[in-house]
Amino acid sequence: MIGKKLFALLKQAGFETITLSFAPEIHPAGSATFLPWVENMIRNVTGAAELLVRHRLAGREEIDAAVAEVRAFEALPDACAYFIGTAPGP
Repeated sequence: MIGKKLFALLKQAGFETITLSFAPEIHPAGSATFLPWVENMIRNVTGAAELLVRHRLAGREEIDAAVAEVRAFEALPDACAYFIGTAPGP
């Protein structure tokens, strides 16, 4: 979620010439990138599960339900994952 704050942070850090861009990713079901993208998303959540529970950001039941929901999404023949990341430009 740093993307929308990136320009201000770079300015505050003293950068003068800043060019920002965004790189959308689209991963439709059946493509070579779909399952790896979904599996990575699941690993991000399960890998952070202990911290999420410890800091009371999510309960174990919520995490399990979220993973189950993504697994169901993963099985849809018309599923498509969209992601827009921001990064400093060249």
